[in-house]
Amino acid sequence: MKRSLEDTIKNAYYRVDGELVLIKSALVSLCTEIDRHFRVGHGISIRGELDEDSLKQFAYLYPRFSFFNDKQLNRLLTIFLLIRGVNAHLYSNKPIFIDDDIADMLTSICEPKYKVHINGELTIYGSFYILMLLSHKYMIWPVITSFLKNKFFVELPNHGNELSEIQQETQKYFQEYCGVGKPIVNVRGSESKVYTQYLSDVIKKTLTVLFFDLEKIFANRDVAFKRNAPSFRQLLHNDPFLNDDDTIDKLAEFRNIWLHGYLINDDYKEEGVEFTVSIEYIFNKLMIFKTLLPDDYKYGIIHEDLNAFATSLFHFAALRVVEVGYKLLDNRLLTQDKIEERIKNEGLAVSKIKVYDPSFYDSLSPLLRSGEINWRVSGSKFTHVITRKTVCETLTIVKLESEKGFDVGGCHTNAQTLFLPLIDLPKEYQNKINGKYLDEYSFIEKEPYSKHFKFVKVLC
Repeated sequence: MKRSLEDTIKNAYYRVDGELVLIKSALVSLCTEIDRHFRVGHGISIRGELDEDSLKQFAYLYPRFSFFNDKQLNRLLTIFLLIRGVNAHLYSNKPIFIDDDIADMLTSICEPKYKVHINGELTIYGSFYILMLLSHKYMIWPVITSFLKNKFFVELPNHGNELSEIQQETQKYFQEYCGVGKPIVNVRGSESKVYTQYLSDVIKKTLTVLFFDLEKIFANRDVAFKRNAPSFRQLLHNDPFLNDDDTIDKLAEFRNIWLHGYLINDDYKEEGVEFTVSIEYIFNKLMIFKTLLPDDYKYGIIHEDLNAFATSLFHFAALRVVEVGYKLLDNRLLTQDKIEERIKNEGLAVSKIKVYDPSFYDSLSPLLRSGEINWRVSGSKFTHVITRKTVCETLTIVKLESEKGFDVGGCHTNAQTLFLPLIDLPKEYQNKINGKYLDEYSFIEKEPYSKHFKFVKVLC
């Protein structure tokens, strides 16, 4: 049964299904982004009442709230914390109440499209609306596409084009009122900003899914909906594999990292504990689940989450090699005007693999559920003809050298070095390289390529 945007949180969140998980994930992820932007960007902690200096800074950063007095701003931030709390627990549908004066002042900033509250009780749209006003432009598109789902809300159309138009209109509408801050990425040493941002995004998405899946396993849904949702510590205490105090402390701290939006290279300072969040820290905490939870029918979903996380990071480093490899080897995709650009891109993709620290992937590989990685390529116009993916334990890349250049299918290049992945592609679609298929060549494995990236080797 579809819900209404104008349902109160209590009614809309009473049942749990796939769409609700997506919506809660979208809202809690936005809450963590807002929390982090205040903390990292401006040194403001919004976990409780703000002091006078923080309120002045808040009013300066958000001039649209300048007509709120100090007490009203703190009440608004209390509502924000309640929204985050409800959406951080899968089985929580605790009602959130908003005072008339706060509601009237908010709706005077920009006119809401649906009801923000009913008799003082916040609607599901009301939560979305308040978070939009506290957001910055770069934050809003992901939550809009995840929150506005045609399978969940009765007010939204069933057709993709109409829904897309509504999402775009919503984005343009709130962009007039939300903040203009930029993404904050903490880069240290020689790290790539793009890679650090990607890594943080994957971690944030993984942890959101992971903690919701833990609730699915541990909590009694019917009991949780009738009472206050159990705390994370309570859930762990009731589990036979994670219920010792040391493990509970570590995982509670780990959940804190997620809930308050800490990303890679952020400095964590909570209750006398201080450290810098690193990828090694994330790996160590994820390995607790991998080590202590059996991979069976009950806990298998957690192992699948860990596997998806590890696979995503492997893909980031090597997927480009596979993607361009298909474009070079598939005779339906390669033309003479494209060959030089693709050879250059393939060389860059292989070079990118070599710059990664091999210990990073040695630490990552235990999180995989099996010895196989699925190297997927999608988005090709030929997907209806053949599934474009390669499944292998080790992705093999071959290095070819020729002083006279290469004939790739019916195209020619003067490039003297060519990197190509060994991928699953029927011979009828496969380009020959200088008159021979790749599997007709003889190769040997040489250093230095093989040591750079576990699950990838380069043959010459």
